[in-house]
Amino acid sequence: MIKVLISGINGKMGQILSGCIAEDENMVVVAGIDKMPDARQNPFPVYETFSRVIESVDVVIDFSRPEALPDILAFSSKKNIPAVLATTGYSDQDKTMIANASAHIPIFFSANMSLGVNLQMELSKKASEFLGDKFDIEIVEKHHNQKVDAPSGTALAIADKINEAFSGGKQYVYGRTPDVRAKRDVKEIGIHAVRGGTVVGDHDVLFLGNDEVIEIHHRAMSKHIFAEGAIRAAKFIHDKPAGLYSMQDIISGMKIVSSIYAEDENDAIITLIGVPHEPQHIADIFDALAKNSVNLDTISQAYPQDGKVDIVFSISSSDIEIAKSVLSEFDGLRYDCVTDITKLTIEGEGMQRQFGVVARLFSALAADHIKTYIMTNSQTRISFCIGSKNTTKAITAVTQAFGL
Repeated sequence: MIKVLISGINGKMGQILSGCIAEDENMVVVAGIDKMPDARQNPFPVYETFSRVIESVDVVIDFSRPEALPDILAFSSKKNIPAVLATTGYSDQDKTMIANASAHIPIFFSANMSLGVNLQMELSKKASEFLGDKFDIEIVEKHHNQKVDAPSGTALAIADKINEAFSGGKQYVYGRTPDVRAKRDVKEIGIHAVRGGTVVGDHDVLFLGNDEVIEIHHRAMSKHIFAEGAIRAAKFIHDKPAGLYSMQDIISGMKIVSSIYAEDENDAIITLIGVPHEPQHIADIFDALAKNSVNLDTISQAYPQDGKVDIVFSISSSDIEIAKSVLSEFDGLRYDCVTDITKLTIEGEGMQRQFGVVARLFSALAADHIKTYIMTNSQTRISFCIGSKNTTKAITAVTQAFGL
């Protein structure tokens, strides 16, 4: 049974969440926090501050206000309790505070707790990657007349997700006003807010091209979807290690690492030793290799020492003799060559929000005495080279370590 503390219990979402948890046989609300603790009758104690909580708690779910964040993080960090942050309107400073706290406790943070909206974000990013700059992108969000922030945090999160497909190159334009008379720029993402009635939440992403329009639409029919999303998040995070999690982790299969595969087998690694740290000299070496059709794969450079630098790269075994011949033409160039190398790659969207992935990888390989020779990484991908004889053993070790 997961014991939940709800922050903002007497608000609309706090009450809806409490009702949903009451129908869940695997969870129970043991306490609540609210600045007006006596505003409603609840079947559990409600406190004005976290310092008064005496109940044993497994996870905190927050549906309150951004101003409560410091107290939530302080309580969760002190008690080593996971936190689900379902409040919107956080500042950049707040988000930095959340990221720092996630180094010590598991935190689930998402601009929108609806699984459907988060799927909409993923689909919008995929569409952007495919369509590129040939389609203009506009986001229209609609909410009830009591919502105070505009545009919504969800609309901004959708825009941020789309912008990932353009390496952050898009600029956000909020509404279009009569005082700005200019053609639409291809680098724009238009974001528009509509307020009225009792609309729970409506988000439209439009890709507008020549003679065709693609729309990815999500409509929230009730606030219960946000409560159900928070419950899903609490169940997901309550036994996780420290880190920053979101709905994207659930969508991607609840795994930090989703796949491992061998890209190249029986390759070779060449290390250029003590190369003069002069850009033109280094460029000449790689230019000579390119002119002889030597295909370089994983490349890494050490930090220069005393004007010298080591450069490591992997090549196909079929290019070894050609590469050696090219390198021998550079006077004084020393190099080392290791053969029978395999490059393995692990991938996972969850890696970009998780601490210690590389540490877990090294630990898994070390347990089987597997040495790595070169490693490169991005936010969602780590490639590393090992001896080919250890390929099967390494794949097994990583599979077990990350639950693939």
